[in-house]
Amino acid sequence: MKKEDKDLVKLAGAGGLLAVVGSGSKLNEDAAKYYLQKGKSNSKKFAEESKSISGKLKDLANKQKTAVIRGKGGEGSFHLSEISDTTKESIRKQFKPAKDAIKKLREYRKEVELQTGRKGLRGTPHEGSKRKIKTNLKEFKKVLNSRDLIAIDHSLSDPTADLAHELGHSMHVSGRNGSKVGKIAHKLKHRIDELDRKTMKSLGTNNSFKVGAGIGTGLGVTGGLLSGIKAGRDEKKGKKESVLNKLAPYAAPLAYKTPELVSEFEASRQGLKLLKKVGASKEYRKAARKTMGAAFGTYASALAAPLLAGYGARQVGKIIGRRTVKTDDNNKK
Repeated sequence: MKKEDKDLVKLAGAGGLLAVVGSGSKLNEDAAKYYLQKGKSNSKKFAEESKSISGKLKDLANKQKTAVIRGKGGEGSFHLSEISDTTKESIRKQFKPAKDAIKKLREYRKEVELQTGRKGLRGTPHEGSKRKIKTNLKEFKKVLNSRDLIAIDHSLSDPTADLAHELGHSMHVSGRNGSKVGKIAHKLKHRIDELDRKTMKSLGTNNSFKVGAGIGTGLGVTGGLLSGIKAGRDEKKGKKESVLNKLAPYAAPLAYKTPELVSEFEASRQGLKLLKKVGASKEYRKAARKTMGAAFGTYASALAAPLLAGYGARQVGKIIGRRTVKTDDNNKK
């Protein structure tokens, strides 16, 4: 096969790889679906034990001044390593409207009693409203008196396993006794998250997955092209390619994603320790390990696209590099 034909085959292969990269979000979606299915299954199977374990985990959270609140449905569970002054001020501003709403509900309840002779708000459009507002006020106070915050989404996976995992994250901040490796990874991840937030703000989006995937893939493509061009030029000139140049397409995406992977792994490891500490059964710990493993898969799958992009771009870069040398030689003649 002629060199030109080989180049065309490699170019086609690289194009195929870059097309696979385009479906990277699909790979991540499949991993997320598996995590949700596994979590929901375990949540139903261990319903009674989960309730007991959840209460004990919340007690641990209260002792270390980590606020645990109910997150918004569909947003997923998360941990905030610090509660900003802006967030606290926003919460303080909600106290008066909430108390005013409770006062109006009391007045409404009196009107209902006078008109129907029935006590309470049952059967009215405001049934349960007072309880919800009081729950919110309780959570507001908890947040204001805490160092960090955990929000648990009860609509998705296993909320108890999620709580253990997020508490695992909390063990690596505020001078707590998480692992040294985990603490370093969390610090690095925090800096990367700041970069992602700035990027999201400049792009006018709040989709952190797409921004993170875009940055990772961009690093892979850039590194791959530069590495490939150098490799192609060296090959044409008869020079041996360095190991560093071969690894260049993968170095930047790995550097960008590794802190996240390590911090998630360490959070799950600490979370499983906490489950054992509060007396979770071996069966539940085994099930929680699988749920956390499935969750880790969603982060690992996000790394596949940048690595494939780096490899594909490198193949394209090699072709460009070889042809650039040929052009330079012709110009000299």
